[in-house]
Amino acid sequence: MIVAFEEEYPNIKVEYTRSEDVEEKLKVAMASGTGPDLFGMTTSVIEQYKPFCEPMDGLADEYLPGWRDIISTTAVEQCMTKDGTMVGMPLLVAGMTDLLYNRDVLEECGITELPRTLEELKADAELIKAKGYIPIAVGAADDWVNSDWFINISNEFEEGALGVATYPDARDQYFYDKQCAFFLTGSWHLGATSPSNDEIQGTKVVDDTIGMCVFPSMSPSGKIYSTSGVDILLGVNKDSANKDAAMKFVEFMSQGTGQQIFVNSCQGAPVSNQITYEGEVDGELQQQSIDEVNKYVSEAVGSRKLKYSELENAIYIAMQNVAAGGDPETELQNVQSVSDEIER
Repeated sequence: MIVAFEEEYPNIKVEYTRSEDVEEKLKVAMASGTGPDLFGMTTSVIEQYKPFCEPMDGLADEYLPGWRDIISTTAVEQCMTKDGTMVGMPLLVAGMTDLLYNRDVLEECGITELPRTLEELKADAELIKAKGYIPIAVGAADDWVNSDWFINISNEFEEGALGVATYPDARDQYFYDKQCAFFLTGSWHLGATSPSNDEIQGTKVVDDTIGMCVFPSMSPSGKIYSTSGVDILLGVNKDSANKDAAMKFVEFMSQGTGQQIFVNSCQGAPVSNQITYEGEVDGELQQQSIDEVNKYVSEAVGSRKLKYSELENAIYIAMQNVAAGGDPETELQNVQSVSDEIER
């Protein structure tokens, strides 16, 4: 994306930094006035970063004429703080939760149909375990996964899930190492259903048939109550001396070539109504997987993320404690206390 952007804008240089502890470093940099021109964030931290951001709707009105008719209104709404400030520009919409699956492993276990109910999934899990595979790899050591997924069913998955990170552990050491049949993930992993996808090259599943399906319903009605939301948004530092260049990058990533690259890599659904998937469909199950997951995302009934990071953190802790044997009622009371403080 950076190469493509710099070819399009040869007078602008992009210096990109990725960090596992980005939030801690970013807070210090912003508070000291040394923050970057642009930074990515999730919708759960927009309230705390609002003071550092130039309102995006004002910038977009100035630099990106017509953007309101192009960018998804629903996605834009998720980038708004409670007082109506648009903190950043959305880049992609992603859904959770999905199952990336290895059809070769399933067939080896005698499974020819995907599980569409929780009972079917439990029955399949027994067949999978009988063949020596792990049914579902879950990276429950990651807070963001726990916020998307109710962890109290973790005992239905592989033992030790709370000590396994999604990346690289659950993905690389379990699914790509062909030790499990399913990998709990989101719609951004659709790319792995293509045998030419860079991510699976050199792994033990490169010659296997990979697909993606929606996690079965756990409600008595059988209805799937899907969630989706803005996966990442770009904010512009209010102290930036390069707002013009920054907004060219925002345009590139939200409705230009960068958005097309993002969508073609199956990292999520576009926020621009002018962008559609233009990549090759070269996997046996890829089109079927794309259609199923995109339908699920388009019919989502709620957002993946909460507006308040304090509440999300409380939920993370509560779910992990319950999964480790803690008292659910006590943990719910703790979460309620945090929520009450926010309301005040």
